[in-house]
Amino acid sequence: METRVWVVGLAALAWTTAGSAGAAEGPDLEEMVRIVRSQTLLKELPEARLREAAARGLVSLLDETLSQPPFASEAKARPASGHADDPEERPINAFFTPRQFKLWRQELDGRFGGIGARIALRRRQSELATSAGAVLTETAAVEVLEALPGSASERSGLRKGDLILAIDGVSVAGRTLAELVEGLRGPEGSALKLKILRQPAAPYEVELVRSLVKTPAVVFEKLGSRLGRVRVSSLGPLTGPGLTEALGAAAKAGVGGLVLDLRGCPGGQLDAAVTLAQAFLPKGSAVLELSKGGSGVETRTTTAAPLYEGPLVVLVGGQTASGGEIVAAALQHHGRAVVAGEPTFGKRTAETVFDLAGGYAAKLSTSFFRRPGTKPGDAPGFPVQPDVPLAPCSSAARPEQVSPADELPDPQLKAAAALLEWRDGRARQERGGGRRD
Repeated sequence: METRVWVVGLAALAWTTAGSAGAAEGPDLEEMVRIVRSQTLLKELPEARLREAAARGLVSLLDETLSQPPFASEAKARPASGHADDPEERPINAFFTPRQFKLWRQELDGRFGGIGARIALRRRQSELATSAGAVLTETAAVEVLEALPGSASERSGLRKGDLILAIDGVSVAGRTLAELVEGLRGPEGSALKLKILRQPAAPYEVELVRSLVKTPAVVFEKLGSRLGRVRVSSLGPLTGPGLTEALGAAAKAGVGGLVLDLRGCPGGQLDAAVTLAQAFLPKGSAVLELSKGGSGVETRTTTAAPLYEGPLVVLVGGQTASGGEIVAAALQHHGRAVVAGEPTFGKRTAETVFDLAGGYAAKLSTSFFRRPGTKPGDAPGFPVQPDVPLAPCSSAARPEQVSPADELPDPQLKAAAALLEWRDGRARQERGGGRRD
């Protein structure tokens, strides 16, 4: 694969280029590596680590370039809701070691070894008093929202409100989501230690044995007598089957309207986003346009009849990104649904994952996406601005993910349900099904 050769070739440039750097602009990579290997405290570092660092440098350069003009206006706009961080707190472009790539793939598949808890990352200064009178000041704390039934968390006695202060002896303070997830996950049957604070008692340690965690990509639940919610937490291989099952359950329950909850959907596979939009749009509807810069525009359209044609409200927020935004924008563009909530994250690039030799991988931005029908000079349509703005509140969390809590009462969901109830009643009136009192 040409792209694979390009990535690996550049990462290996410092070891293979001789005498050519002097004729080109920029540093002499061979000289830089020689100095690192012979003069610094890193001289005993394995060559594989240096190659990984070179690959990460290339990926970081792509992220840095996309954050500056003229790409900045295309790649991402700071959302009006004020969310400055990526929903996954990971760079858009990423280099994966074999272990990281395995964890990433497991997340897409919705099956991985972990502690089986829903958790929330608190990124603010807080004082946590202990029974001994000491005050712990943390810049990041991990709160347990729920220990899933039958999970390692439940078996160890963890419960809602517990605070995780350290994972295997390493404080959670200042750590990124990727680092936390990598620490909590691992092979099924492997052990880890957590330092827990359950106020007002003193912190204590507990040892857990990781178990298999299954996270459904799509979940249906009934809201009242005639309404339902379809909550989508990820876009991957399980989205299509999960959506078919959820909409089948909705039909069996006799719902007259659906809330499509995308607040906890940070994106995923582009094909899965098209599949999700296709479930609600007429066959042949444009879902998005992809531009690779100078190579024309590709329009992705639906290829099958919709699975659900009733009243629809889409609930979005600052954690709705990438593929989740594509779905919301398409449904809004075609007038298929009312979009409610907060402005979405505002991501505008599509990434391709490239398998590299040795089990490594790279996720790299390869195209821009925009709303269907966007003309030259028009804004690309992201972040998605809701038709009905709602006040901020907690949004949907995903099991074993560091993301906002989904704790009841949920004012946004209640508002969306009320809006949906009104639309359902109006639809029944138009069909002659009776009047609303």
